[in-house]
Amino acid sequence: MKKLLKENKKELVKLLATIIVLSIISILLSRWLRTDVMQEKILQTGIWGPVIAGLYIVFSHVFAPVAGTPGVVVAFAGFGLFKGWLILYIASLLSATINFYIARKLGRNWVIKLAGRDSIDKIDKFTEIMGTKLLIIARIFGMPMFEFISYAVGLSNISFEKYFLITSTIIIIPGYIFSVLINNSLESASSLALFFLGMFVLGALFSWYIVREYLKFKTSRKA
Repeated sequence: MKKLLKENKKELVKLLATIIVLSIISILLSRWLRTDVMQEKILQTGIWGPVIAGLYIVFSHVFAPVAGTPGVVVAFAGFGLFKGWLILYIASLLSATINFYIARKLGRNWVIKLAGRDSIDKIDKFTEIMGTKLLIIARIFGMPMFEFISYAVGLSNISFEKYFLITSTIIIIPGYIFSVLINNSLESASSLALFFLGMFVLGALFSWYIVREYLKFKTSRKA
């Protein structure tokens, strides 16, 4: 364990710094949005407030290197739990559709441009072992990697109809749990830091599962 921590010291420091920065920015943004003046201004935006928040979330899913946290914080701090969840759900379905068709129609080179070259190895592993069972598991436990999964399915041979049906139904409960957790976490920096840490851990565990399944798949093909 000590050797593992020593070898990944720089990555752990970067992870901790990212969590701290995201937590501070999110808390400051949340408290500013919840002031009486800002709440009044948010109400005056009508439908355009939720639309803008949702479009930012979509943008961050399509251009994967862009942080989606500001859009999520605006959705929940500005509009409350239920509306925040609804914004996130609709934005997720829209981005899932866009990502799928970018990968399916434009191909791997465009996925690299939009998701980032560092992410393509992960996406390739998803694509090679992708099937109905993995897609269902991914939509339940792969929330931190939502956009990468969408790109991977677009590169696979799964039909859009099956993909959209699974995505639109399966993400409802995990998405609502995610919404409750982040909405409650906006009360303090420490709670929000724990939430982000939990998301990173979940993402790491899901990545480990994918690598394990990928290695099993490769071994079975050689046999």
